[in-house]
Amino acid sequence: MSNILIVDGNNIGFAAQTGGAKLSVGGRDVRSIFGFLKTLRMLAQAHSDYYPIVLWDGKDNWRFKVYPEYKGNRNKDSKMAQAKEAWSEQKSDLQQALRLLGVAQCFPEQAEADDVAGLLVRKRAGRKAILVTGDKDWVQLVSNDVRWYDPIRDRWCFPSNFAEFTGYASARQFLDGKALTGDSSDNIKGVGGIGEKGAQELMMQYGSVEAFFHKVDAMGHAPASAVLKRFAANEVPPKSSVPMRDAYYRNLRLMNLIDNMEPIGLVTWDRSTPDIAGFKAFCEEFHFLSILSVLDQWQSVFSIEKRRAA
Repeated sequence: MSNILIVDGNNIGFAAQTGGAKLSVGGRDVRSIFGFLKTLRMLAQAHSDYYPIVLWDGKDNWRFKVYPEYKGNRNKDSKMAQAKEAWSEQKSDLQQALRLLGVAQCFPEQAEADDVAGLLVRKRAGRKAILVTGDKDWVQLVSNDVRWYDPIRDRWCFPSNFAEFTGYASARQFLDGKALTGDSSDNIKGVGGIGEKGAQELMMQYGSVEAFFHKVDAMGHAPASAVLKRFAANEVPPKSSVPMRDAYYRNLRLMNLIDNMEPIGLVTWDRSTPDIAGFKAFCEEFHFLSILSVLDQWQSVFSIEKRRAA
């Protein structure tokens, strides 16, 4: 049974679009396709006992119901919006290339790739996993047999460097810290008044937010800082309409990948049989000459034997 490379399709594809050299064929932008395939092949070759699975995003409507402002900042930067559109135009062609290579792809209908990654980690049945993404949300899934790798910045997170990498002693503390401070990339506001340093100090002193609540509620403990007193009292902070504890629990629900129980809904798996002749024709159409020059060697890392082992 193969170990698994769990690849964040949208994250890696968009990164290839914004970070790669310009590449076009007949006026058509193809840099995301080429950059993604190059990255995936590098990973599959470096980790030959891991089988790649590419996860795509569905529409997680429940998050927008919980928090209507979720990801509301995504298209405000015009350059990023243009890059997103260029990547979107290449996505179906990339998915076809992966299909021709026989790479497994997952298409959830009502969930994000993040949610499926969490599910695969929980259900991996003893297999080791490497999480391939630049999204630090996935770091909460790191454990003894699960590593996080960002190919964009070439950085790893293991259990051995977790505290140094995140500033938190454990994955649960990291998740608690995110729920306190919010996530600007997803337009999720923090509880108010607690920044990264404050969240880390709270974790060091109490171990978890729930332990903090227990101490102030059941034991009558009075926090030393004014902001923690407001947090304990569930006050509404300035420039917000949401009480601080309520915001924490809302954020925890939005961000939790460790044991998120929200329904994922229908999931479609694409495990096509490799079609090397078809992939060759694809590369010829897109003028991927560097792949064509070593095609047999290039595609061998996605062999049928590896698929059977998975």
